[in-house]
Formats: sequence, structure tokens, C-alpha cells
Amino acid sequence: MSSTPGPNIEQALRALNLAIGALHGAPFFEAVSASLAHELGVQACFIGKIEHAPPGLRAQLLAFWQRGRHLTPFSYSLQGTPCRNVADGAVCYHASGVQQAYPTDTLLAEIGVHSYLGLPLVDGDGLVIGLLSIMDCAPIPWERRLFALELMQALAGRCSAELLNLLAREHEQHLLMTHGQRELRATGRLIEQERMAALGSLVAGMTHDIASPIGVAVTACSGLDEFAQRLLQGLRGGKLTAAEAAELAQRIADASQLAGAHLRRASDLLSGFKTYAADQAQQKVSAFDLCEYLRNILRVHGALLKGARARLELDLPEAAPVVMCGGQFSQLLAKLLRNSCAHAFEGIGDRRITLSLQRDGDWARLHYRDNGRGLPAPLREQLLQGWDAVQDQGLGLHLMAQLCQMMQGRIRLDPDARPGTGYIIELPLNPPEQG
Repeated sequence: MSSTPGPNIEQALRALNLAIGALHGAPFFEAVSASLAHELGVQACFIGKIEHAPPGLRAQLLAFWQRGRHLTPFSYSLQGTPCRNVADGAVCYHASGVQQAYPTDTLLAEIGVHSYLGLPLVDGDGLVIGLLSIMDCAPIPWERRLFALELMQALAGRCSAELLNLLAREHEQHLLMTHGQRELRATGRLIEQERMAALGSLVAGMTHDIASPIGVAVTACSGLDEFAQRLLQGLRGGKLTAAEAAELAQRIADASQLAGAHLRRASDLLSGFKTYAADQAQQKVSAFDLCEYLRNILRVHGALLKGARARLELDLPEAAPVVMCGGQFSQLLAKLLRNSCAHAFEGIGDRRITLSLQRDGDWARLHYRDNGRGLPAPLREQLLQGWDAVQDQGLGLHLMAQLCQMMQGRIRLDPDARPGTGYIIELPLNPPEQG
């Protein structure tokens, strides 16, 4: 690793956020490992998840970047490696001599590693679920170590969220294979796994969305300080003309407005996410305006839509007061959005998702459509016959139907939504209490 001073943390984080964007899953881990290695000037960077398997702890690599290329992920035992300390929850740092410290670690010798820095990835309870590490064939100077640690810690939260998302989906598949889909329907565990996976993915997207306005606000505040200092120096020196004072005052006003606008945007995003996360956690029935709530859900999922390059078109009334479980409704809408963004738009240039809401007596009718590839013909025909006909045909379809039933509503395929896929969701505005 070079001993020359690196870029400041704000510049490095902006570069990383630009590279990572709204990526998820394997592309996210690959982008983090490559971009972090580039920013820190090291030869290797890897991300792994911790596995408790006989005869001891192991790490399953999710991405491994070495000397300008991605290596095929592999699994290895943590016994006798510096990663074992990381799995115990410690930050492990060796400025040099790491091979001598761990003589049985053959990977260090194969790569020719001299220095190592690794930190744990933890879940909400503080349990170590993974690790983020860098290695280099040269010593890591002290001043560069501090910069590397700060940059890696800034990424650790999003890496942990992505890893939690991955673990939740793996657990869901394990439950499906072990117990069978019908048993899971009766217990409701499937919906819980989907909810946790969605929250983990959402945290990852929100990190990027909030970082952008905050970065602009920080830059604007730096300008504020510069213009204010110049104004003060001119006033104290008695050499400031009226025109120069007016110009500096205008620049201060412009920078203040820019900072305020972007901080308000970040505040709105945080407020929306707080409401969304609270509803997901509590799953309580309450009274709210469905139109405003729907806009908030879409705002929170902005990173998902941006990453899919999908344009959103809304047709909503002025208000639609309802009494329902906001958490179940947001989970349903999030499932629709993720399905479209993940599966519908391959090969589609102009990508659109249309949402319209109407009131019909005591019911709210939501029309959801995308202009993607559409469902396979056999599945589409089955859905037109009724949802029960495909109860064994798709986990995502079953989850949406079950969520609607929990809200005492119903969902059906929109026969007019072609090309693409559309659904008509009908929910009671004020459902009767269930006994």
C-alpha cells in the first residue's frame, strides 16, 4: 500500500457510492470489493459470510478481488487465519508480518501477503455474520491504516444489511425444502422471512439515497464557510467594495439555500423510512390516508426504481382515508415493485410502472401495471381462472394473495394489462374486526 496520503473520507465515500449505486446481491459485493481495493490502493479485498459447520467455523466468500480481477468465490476454514479473530468480533490489523503471525494460513503465502486489515459484519443483535477484509503485499503505514479503517467502517453497515438480506432468503429456501410450502402457509413464517429480506434490502438502498443529498449539503456548507471568511476579512481590512460585499452575500445565500434544500430532502427520506420500518415492525391496524402513505412507500423505494431505470406514473385521488394494517399494505406494494424491477424489464428500453387508486363504495381499488415481458402464457391463463389454481406455482404470487387475505381484501390478474403484467387489488376502507 502506498504511503502517500489518500483522498479524504468524503471524496472516497462519494466515489464508492457512485460505484455501488443501487446494486444488490452478488453485483453489490463484487462492486464493493473492487471499488474498496481501488480506493485504498491494495491488491486484495474480500467479503465473506460466517458459517458454523463441522469441524469449526468457516467463511464462504461472496466476492474476492485480487490484482485487478474477481476470483471465483470459495469456502475456507478460519482455523489459524487472521479472519478467525474477526469472526470473534475483533478488528484484526497487521501492518506487516502477517504470514509469520499465521504460518499455517496457506492463502497468505500463495498471494504473498504482508499486511492485513479485517473487521466484522454484525446483525442487529451484535452477532458476527460476516467479515470485510483487505490484504496487500506491502506494509500498511499507520496513517493509511486509520483512513482504511474509517472507510471500511462506513461501508460495514450496508454490507451487513445486504448480508442479512442474503441470509434471510437462504433461510426461506431452506424452510421451503425442509417443511414444504403448504406447512409454511399455515405458520406464516414465509411472510416474516419476506418482510425481513425486504427491510434488509431497503436499508442498503437508503444508504445511497441519503448519502447523495448529505454530500451536496456538506459541500455547500464548505462554500458557506469560505464565503463568510472572505467577507469577514474584507470588512476587517476595510478594502471591501459594495459590489464585492453584495457578491459574497449572494453566494452565501445561494449556498445556504442549496444546503437547506438537500438537508430537507435527506430529512424527508429518513422520516419516510422511519415510518415504513416502524409499520413493518409493529404490524398494527391504524387510520391513515392511503394516498399519502402510498407516496411515502414509493419515496422510500426510490433507489430500487432508480436502479431498475423504471419510470413511475401515478393516478391518485386527493385523499383516501382507510383503516388497515399499514405494514401489510407496504409489504404487498414492495413485493409488487421488487417483482417488476427484478424480473419484468429484461430487454425493455422504456420501462414504466403505473399505479392508480380509486374509491368504490367501501372499497379501495388499486391498479398496478408494468410494461415488461409479462407472465408465461400457461401461468397467465391459470391466474385468469382464479388464484387458487396456482397455489403451488409461485412463491411470490402466493405471498401477495396471502397478504391481501390478511387485510380482508382480494387480488386478481388484470386481463387488460398487456403487454406487461397488471394486478387489481381490492381492499376494504374500514374492515370489520376479526374475531
